[in-house]
This record gives sequence, structure tokens and C-alpha cells, in this order.
Amino acid sequence: MRRKTYLKWLSVIMSLCFILQGNDLIVRADASDQFSVLQENELTLVENHHADSAIIWWSKNSDSEIASYAASELQNYVRKMAGVTVPVLEGKLSEEDAAQTGELSSAIIVVTDEEANRYNVSNQTVDISGQWLASAAMKLSDAKEDSFIAEVSGNRLVLAGSNDRGTLYSAYDLLEQIGVRFFAPNFKYYEDNAEYVPSKSSITVSGAGTVIEPSFKIRRKYVEEGWSHTADNMPQLVDWMAKNKLNTLVVPYDYIAIGKTKWDDFRDQLIPELKKRGIIVEVGGHGFESFLRKDKYQQAHPDWFVPGFNVFNITKDEAVAEYVNQVVAYLKEHPEIGIFDAWPPDSASWPTVVVSKFGSGSNAYAYVVNKLYERVKSELPGVRIEAIAYATHTDPPSPQYMYDDSIIIDFAPYGRSYVETIFDPNSTVNKTPISLINKWKAVFHGDLSMYEYYRRYAFHSVPFVMPQLIGQELPFYRSLGIAGIGTYSEPGDWITFEITHYILAKLSWNADLNAQTLIDDYIQSRYGAASQEMSEYFRLVEEAGRTIFSSPAGNYNIIANVTKMRNNYLQAKSQLESAQSKAASGTGAAFLLQRLAWNIDYAIADTETDYYRLLNDTNSSKAAKMRAQDAINAHRFDGIMLQNTYSMRRYIATLGNTDWMYDVSRGKLRYAPMVTTMGTYQNNFVTNIVDGDEGTVFWSNTSPGIGDYVGIDLQAVKPIHSIHLSMGTNDYIRNGVVEVSTDFKDWTTIAAVTNQQDVQLTVDAGTQARYIRIRSMASQTQWIQIREFSVELGRVDITPPVTTATVAPTVPDGKNGWYVHPVTVSFDVYDDSSGVARTEYTLNGGNAWLTATGDVTVEQDGLNSLSYRSVDQAGNVEAEKTINLNVDRAAPTITVTGIDQNDISDAEDLLPVISLNDDVSGIDPSMTKATLDSNDYKLGDSIPLYKLPLGSHSLTVNAQDLAGNEASVTVTFQTLASIDGLKQLVQRFEADHWIDNAGISNSLQMKLEQSNLQSFIQEVQAQSGKHITDEAAEYLLRDAKALLPQ
Repeated sequence: MRRKTYLKWLSVIMSLCFILQGNDLIVRADASDQFSVLQENELTLVENHHADSAIIWWSKNSDSEIASYAASELQNYVRKMAGVTVPVLEGKLSEEDAAQTGELSSAIIVVTDEEANRYNVSNQTVDISGQWLASAAMKLSDAKEDSFIAEVSGNRLVLAGSNDRGTLYSAYDLLEQIGVRFFAPNFKYYEDNAEYVPSKSSITVSGAGTVIEPSFKIRRKYVEEGWSHTADNMPQLVDWMAKNKLNTLVVPYDYIAIGKTKWDDFRDQLIPELKKRGIIVEVGGHGFESFLRKDKYQQAHPDWFVPGFNVFNITKDEAVAEYVNQVVAYLKEHPEIGIFDAWPPDSASWPTVVVSKFGSGSNAYAYVVNKLYERVKSELPGVRIEAIAYATHTDPPSPQYMYDDSIIIDFAPYGRSYVETIFDPNSTVNKTPISLINKWKAVFHGDLSMYEYYRRYAFHSVPFVMPQLIGQELPFYRSLGIAGIGTYSEPGDWITFEITHYILAKLSWNADLNAQTLIDDYIQSRYGAASQEMSEYFRLVEEAGRTIFSSPAGNYNIIANVTKMRNNYLQAKSQLESAQSKAASGTGAAFLLQRLAWNIDYAIADTETDYYRLLNDTNSSKAAKMRAQDAINAHRFDGIMLQNTYSMRRYIATLGNTDWMYDVSRGKLRYAPMVTTMGTYQNNFVTNIVDGDEGTVFWSNTSPGIGDYVGIDLQAVKPIHSIHLSMGTNDYIRNGVVEVSTDFKDWTTIAAVTNQQDVQLTVDAGTQARYIRIRSMASQTQWIQIREFSVELGRVDITPPVTTATVAPTVPDGKNGWYVHPVTVSFDVYDDSSGVARTEYTLNGGNAWLTATGDVTVEQDGLNSLSYRSVDQAGNVEAEKTINLNVDRAAPTITVTGIDQNDISDAEDLLPVISLNDDVSGIDPSMTKATLDSNDYKLGDSIPLYKLPLGSHSLTVNAQDLAGNEASVTVTFQTLASIDGLKQLVQRFEADHWIDNAGISNSLQMKLEQSNLQSFIQEVQAQSGKHITDEAAEYLLRDAKALLPQ
């Protein structure tokens, strides 16, 4: 597309301009039919679904794929937005040109206008000029890591970073400029509602030429306990991190050495994803015991471990050396790791002998880390070491044990309060971490980073989001010179905490952003018409959380505070209900609001558990507890609640073996995960109780009370034929009911069970359920053992429906494949099993699928793409199909100017300005025709009016677009003779040598000056065929006679 600094001509197919200018012909081919302002340093990437542009990526390092990936991301999102594919090519620099790029490692060049025509095929390698990159290279030469620039030069936009990661960030920043929003990772449960990609026919991009630098050097997401992280969903987290300019993923080596969350379990899937985005891998965490395992070393080295303490005996040099050896060996086997977290055990207890020798736990810890640092510096110079100031070792070490400045220190304000900001001088709780941070800043001059708890496990998935608090604290941390920031990233309740993750990421990159403006933009972009209600919802839930969480677990023992939280949640529920009434069905806003509504019901039940407890209303408290547990069981896979020890221990006094909760999230119990209100016996084999093996059991660690249950989640609503329940010989429910439900809300009793160890039930035909449970109707002393909970399904429909689309008219009713009238699409759907639930369609790549309630009419002009699919009653979704419908219902426009008056002297030359435009299918040049007084007129010809008869004339222009739509315009004018006109014709004919004697010309001019037309006529007649050509004489005599009195 063409770049103009101040004026942009849009949507042209053809414009021919013919200008009245004596005898000189000027023909202009222009590019527009309308005007819009194009600001300085802007380019048009896509115009009316056409892309006269190309994306060229260049990388100095042939092993790096980041620039290539960045270019492909630009191409992908432009395609989603405008339905057009911009070619992507690799750029190559000559050795001489490469010298002009300085330290620049990569760049993307967006080429537009005529120059882009050279690059109209993807996957080519093309030569580029070093001059294109020289300015960006110079500006980025001393910029911070990850910085980037977007700069326009001529018809090119250069995107480049101070490193490859910065180049990728520049691409995502550009996409955000043109309206894309990366709200959340594309986790499966988001159902394609994680991002917002606007539909646009034209895309304008810009570059201010200013270097953009990060506020924080280290911008993290922590996997930490990793209850819901899997090898399947971690790539989506990594993808979102890059899009929001987070640069470090932190994964445990083996979280607290229990074998449930380990880097090696994700490594193979994540390394390619991290590499192409340039994200730093940080591995380690709690703790020393993962590398110096007591079960491995104690027998041979009993003095390395001190009974009653979880930190090994650091006074033993051999133990320290072995820990260092193990870590170094691990790092050599894992070259992808860029940062290693060398942490002691969680809640570290330091042996007395260690404290006696080193003076403090902080000194002992620093001693170990510095020993590790010395080895890593020598053998693995590319790896950084990180230590954490946390719990029992928050103070800086003494000078003789101080960390090297290249080590990263994470400060973890574990016990902080959220009632006040971290910097509030009146906060008795928060003044301690601030005092410690200042101590660190005074003695340590390396990177000090914050290990913040803006999303912590202790919130147990109640909606304690804190965008306002984050907006206040991030600028403060930056003012202290803090180098990094991060928080936890559990996928299991990401929707609940989405605004926290999003606002924190944005302010981690740029702490200078106006936090309220950022929050308002998020809410408006995410919730649209419901933004007012959602602003109030977020205010209410943040206020509720900041009322309770003055400590990590929250203070649920003050009735006034719990009442305040409950009231806020009830008001928030009302706001959500109002918001739902405004959100259009099928939209991303409606999707999110439904899930937040489920979550607020859980939060109310959770809060009422304590509210009624404090009021001594035991029955209401128990009922609320059951509602909360039910909500977790029903929605643990919906992205709003994380089922783990933190959420469950509020309702189950002794949880027992909790490994099964990891297994549920990791898909190890994929077929039918267990749901229960009871803890599990510590030593039982917690596994899938629907596996045909009665040796794998659920065994409770308590006896059931009234309402306690054990059941299974079939993961989807399915037809049920029969249920077989096998319980323990003595440990079984004496008095209970077997129930089924599709939503965990409304339950249907299948059978009452009394003193039956083995239950075999055949259910009514047509029964459908997702959840099946046995619920106790009476208290008993015996525990419960479930050996097998098998379900025989009815006929299972796994085949999606088949949809056939019929278009009317069956063939385009215009030319060249275009329709010139609205097109009707009807759907015929076949499903021979569960039956058709609905047929859906989306037009031109829209984000929302709309339900077809009948025929669909497509009347929008342009290159339309209609995608459709059907869903059956079993939930099977047909693969998307697409038909292309090119519609152009409008005739082209014809404008004729340059004929400014009705009466024109025949001594003039007329040059009509004829503009033809059609911004849909385009003008068909072969069908353009003009006539002058029924004679063919060639566009662009100047019309000498003396050659036309005196009197009225008509100029008619007929045009047709490529779709066959016709248009016609006629303009009339009248030619007149005059004395002055005759003078001009005499002068003109002498110049053209039609009068070859100057004396005769002067004589004729004199007669005209005297208005002596009879003498003029006589002289012309006398000289005709002699000194005046016959043709010239004919025109002069015609005009003179016309002027004679009649």
C-alpha cells in the first residue's frame, strides 16, 4: 500500500482523470475514492482485505528461530484479523551491509506499497540493505536487555530488539497497537475466549522510532507447587508469557522432593516452545534435600544430617561439596537452564551446630550458595545462581558471607498483609519486609527481585484479585531499584485471577503505565457493555480480600471482617447477574461471566462456612461447607477453582493422602476422577476407582457423616445403562443413596442402599449423567472403602454430525464468480445417533460462533468467508467447513468533472475529468465506454470544441464492475460562437499553419475587432483553399454566419 505522510487514498480500483489544459493531455492513474488522515510515521499494511505488503525477517544467528517465529506470528494474526495472508520471507545481508547493523541480532521489516510487489511469495530468501537497519541498530546500541523499537523509514516499518527476545516483543507490541489483546493463555477450558482479535478490513501500523525499555529486568511466572500444570497446558502458559513480555519461567527441579512437580516431566514439551520465544528457563527451588537426599546418603554419612532439622549439616565440607557436585552434574545434563534456584527446604530449620559455626541461618545459606556459585562460574559460565530471602533466612548475610553481585536474590514477603500496601508506613505487618528490603539494598548490589504473592495458594480460589494494589506497588518496587517481579501461575483457577495476571504482566514491563487506565482498558475490552458492572465487581472482590487477608491464610475469626467479605461477595454476585443480562449470548464476555458467577457462588459458600460458624449456627455452616465442596467438585476443570490441599483442607479436617488431586489435574485419572467430601487414608492406593481392578481402592480416613459422599466424574454428560458399586467387606456405607447429576447441582436418586456391600443397579432408559455418587444418609462408625465404581454406558455417540450447505442461487448471478444479490445459505444436517443439537456459523473469521436458527443470508459486500459446523446432543463437534461467497451488490460510481459550465466557447478545448471507482469487485476496464453525441469517445482525449457543431452536446460514460453491476452518467453542455472566439480561432489556425499568411491573419483580426462580420466572411471565402485551408475556412465561416443578425 502507498504511504503518504499526511493524506491517504483508500479503496481505489481505478480513477482516470482528464484535465482541461489547452492542448496538453495529462492522464493520472490514482489510488482512491475516499480520503482519510494517515498520521506521520504510519503505513498501510492491509487495505480492504488486500495486502500490498510483505514481512521480512532477518537474524544474525542462524540457530535462532525467534525472528522467524515473530514474523510468522505477525502473519498469523493479520490473517485472523483481515482474512489475508501477508508473505513472509527471510532477509539476507551482504558482509558489507552487515557491518551497518552493529550489535543488532535480529529484526523484522514490514515492506509496503509498490516495493512489496518484489516480495509477493512466501518462504523466499531475499537480499536486504543494511541501511534499513542502521538507525534501529544505533538507537538500540546501549538499550536495556529486551528493549525494542518500531521505526518507519519510507515505505518500510522496522521492528527490532536489543536482543532476539526484544524483536519478538516488538511484534506483539505492534499487534496490541492494532487492537489485539492477549488476556490469558489459550488453555483448553477457555474455549477460544482467551484472546481478543478484532476483525478489520484495513490495518494501519506505525512506529514512533522510540526505544521502549522494560521497567523490570526479570519478569517471571512460577510453576511452584504445580497442582494443575501439565505437559499439555504449559506451552499455552509459555505462549502467553511471551505475548505479555514476561521473560522467565520458573519450574521446580522437584518440588519439595515429593516427585509430583518436576522440570523433567515438562522438559521435552517445553524446550522447543521456550527456545523459539527466547524465554529463560529457571529451575531449582525447595530444596537442598532434592540433591542431597537423606535416603541416599544417610547410611554412609549419618553425620551429614541432624535429627530434628531439615537442613543438612553445612559444617561438613564433604556434604556441601556433594550438594554442589550433584547440582553441577544436573546443570551439565540440562544445558537449557539459564538460572538455578539454590534454596534450602521450605520452612527451613537450621541445625544448632550450623548456626553456632556460621552465626545465623542466613550466613550458612549464603556459604552454600557461594560455594555453588564458584563452581558454576568456573564450569558453566552462562548459568546464573539465585538465592531466596525467605522465612528463616530473610536477613542479609554478614559481609564475610555476602553473595557475589552476579547472584540473583529473591525477596519473599511471605507474611505480608494485603490490607495495606507494602509501603504503608502505618502497617505494623508490612514495615518488616520493607525494612528488610532496605537492608538488602544497602549491602547487596546485584539483582534484587521480588517473589510476590499476588496470587497465592492460601486464597483457595476465592476471587481475591488486586489490580488496584498491584497498580500502587509496582511503581514503588521500581523506585527502589528492584530488578524483578513474579508470582504463581496455576492454570486451574486462571479465570478467577485473570485480571491479576494480566495487570501484573503489563506493569512488570512498564511500571509507568497509569494503572487505572490500564484496568479500565482491560475491563472495557473484556466485558464491553457490562464494563460498568464489572468495574464494581472487581472493586468489591478486591475490597473483600483486603478485609480478610492481613496474613497469608487470612483472618477468618473476626465476625465483622467475615461479614464484610460475605456482604461484598453477595453484592458482587448481583453485579455479575446484571452484567450477564447485558452480555450478548455466545460472546467471550458471556463465557467469562458465567464462570465468574460459578466462582462467586463458591466464594459465598466458602465464606458462609465461617460466617455461620462464628454465629454458632452449626447446621448452616455445614450446609455452606457442603455447597463449597460441591462447587469445587463440579467446576475444578472450568478454570475457576483449583482443587488442592489449600481449598480442600477448609472442609476436610484431615486430608490424608492428597496425591490423587495431582493425578486428577495431570489426567492420570482421566476416565472418571473421584469426587468426595472425605479425606483419604494415608497408605491406600488412591487411583482410578473405575478401572476394573478391585485392588485399587478409595479408602476414607474418617467415618462419614450425614451428607458425605464418594463418587465419580465421567467428564461429560453420558447415557447411563447400569452402575456397579463394590465396597469393602466391613467398610461400606450402611445407609445411603445412589444419585446421578448432569451439573452437580440437581441430583436424581437412582436407588436407596441399606446394608449392601455390593450394589448392582440398572437405570431407566434415557438416563444421562456426568456425576454419580453414593451419599450417606446417616452417621456411622465404619470408614468407607470403594473397590470399584463401574458404569456401563448406554449407546455412546462419538461421531459428529455431517452438515451440507446449499447456496442459493446455486451459481453466482454476477460475473467472475460474484453474487450481485444477497445469498441464502441453508443447512442440511445428518446425525444418526444422539441427534443434532445445533448448527453454528461464523462470518469472516468472527470470534463468536452464532447459532443458525434457519437459513443464513449473506448480504455484506466483499470477499465473505462463511464457516459452519454442527454439534450433536452428545457434544460431538463437526470439523469446521468453509464456503467463500463473493458479494458485490453496488454499481460502480462514475464522476465527471472538468465541465464547469453549460455554455462553452467553441474556441476552447474540453478535457473532462472522469473518475471510476468500485471498492469491492473492482472496475472492469474492458466494459468501460464513453460516447460524445452518440460517437465513440476515447477516454483521455482532449476535445477541440470548434470541431463540434454549434449547439447542445452530451457526453455519456458507461461502466461495469467485475461483478457485472452497471452504471451510466450523462453530462450535457452547449458550444457557442463569439467574436472573441473567432479571434482565438484565427490565432490558433495561424499557429497550426491552417492560415499561412500573417498579413491575412492580421486583416481578419482587424475586421473582427471592428465587428465587420460581412467583410470577414468575404475575405475568408476569398482565401479559402489558398492561404486558408478549406477546413479552417469552414469553421470560421460557420461561426461568423451564426453571429450575423437573423
